[in-house]
Amino acid sequence: MNDRRAILVADLGYGDSGKGITIDTLARTHIAHTVVRYNGGAQAAHTVVTPDGRSHTFSQFGSASFVSGVATYLSAHMLVDPIALSNEETFLERVRVFDALSRHFIHRDARIVSPYAKLINKLREHARRDARHGSCGMGIGETMRFWKAHPDETLYLRDLSDVRTLKRKLLFQLEYSREIIAANFPLLVRSVPELKDEWDELSGSGYIAKLAERYVAVSSALNCVDEEWESTLLQKNGTILFEGAQGVLLDERYGFHPFTTWSDTTYANADTMLGGFDGSVTRLGVLRAYATRHGPGPFVTEDSMLTGRLPDSHNMFGEWQREFRVGWFDAVASRYALRAVGGVDALAITNLDRLEGLSEWKIATRYKTTTDAMRNLSRLPADREGIARDIVRTKEDDEEMNEDLAKELFKAAPAYESVEIAIPPKVADVNSMTPVIEKIEHELDTRVALLGFGPTSNEKYWRKSLF
Repeated sequence: MNDRRAILVADLGYGDSGKGITIDTLARTHIAHTVVRYNGGAQAAHTVVTPDGRSHTFSQFGSASFVSGVATYLSAHMLVDPIALSNEETFLERVRVFDALSRHFIHRDARIVSPYAKLINKLREHARRDARHGSCGMGIGETMRFWKAHPDETLYLRDLSDVRTLKRKLLFQLEYSREIIAANFPLLVRSVPELKDEWDELSGSGYIAKLAERYVAVSSALNCVDEEWESTLLQKNGTILFEGAQGVLLDERYGFHPFTTWSDTTYANADTMLGGFDGSVTRLGVLRAYATRHGPGPFVTEDSMLTGRLPDSHNMFGEWQREFRVGWFDAVASRYALRAVGGVDALAITNLDRLEGLSEWKIATRYKTTTDAMRNLSRLPADREGIARDIVRTKEDDEEMNEDLAKELFKAAPAYESVEIAIPPKVADVNSMTPVIEKIEHELDTRVALLGFGPTSNEKYWRKSLF
């Protein structure tokens, strides 16, 4: 009997919607055996709080690692920072997860983020000054840029046990970085003390040998696997969870350039992996009950009152990501994200408890825009009154066209509808949220299955069956 099921989880916003605790909840309620990470890298920050009060922000371990027996698989689509991964294992041990690495597997072709990529990342973003694109400073974009230009010199997990290959590829990255810095950041790398210190260390005598030694030591504890292992995993009975990173509105193709990530944040990578999968596949999209964005970029429903009223202890101001911004629910952007991923089977709406004390909840169902309806018909079409219901892209759209869309979104204003709400303190009154949820379902034409009224799995409520 075929008892195989895959549940794919993606964030339909700008990230930070609650993918981590959603994965933890799914693992507990649907008896999962493995969490597959199918995009992104060490910049992921998926916070999970357990019912017994433990907490961890997962980066390179699956967000169900608190659940006994659930494995993590970092697919070939992942970018891996081995040293950060080793450090994360230490943090997990501090919250009494002592076997995380033994149930952690990485595809041999996963790309490695080097310290050189991280430094160039920081230099590029620092040089932009007030025109920053938004970055975690973790080297993800630079690793992808380097891989596209020099795939044979890119570090892969399979290289980490070979000292000779390690040293050769690291030396190539050092010289590559030296050329990039000389051509673009000769003054900056000397004028910013922390960046100067970092470059002095990375370019210093003996550093490559020391780094290679560290990589070899870390790799000896890692479970390096291949396509055959992955194929066996997909044939295993039970539930397998696919955990996405970041959000669809930051996607490398569908996001609003240049405020995007170098990652496919849709379900595409997971779909590729499941090409021969003969079990059932369910797509779950995750959204907060309000909108958020960490860092710069267009954010039509941003509201300074909400930003002040709904601070997030897990998403504070960061040196590279910058401000954490809050706004009202954006049905226009959410509809766009749903089309980008090809639709979902159900939605999870999180952080409903954060609306406590608000007498009304707002949802942007349209945008007011100055867009020329004819000139921009393929991106932000508006009627004669300047009202746009949808963000629309065609397959002919390129990066320059998407930058034009970003500019238009900066000018757009939300057209809100309001719903009266009443959430009693400390108690999740699901019925009181029915008007809000029904409005979301109506505007997005998608059913809401899971409701989140707090940070733990026992504060999640299945409103409807996922299947």
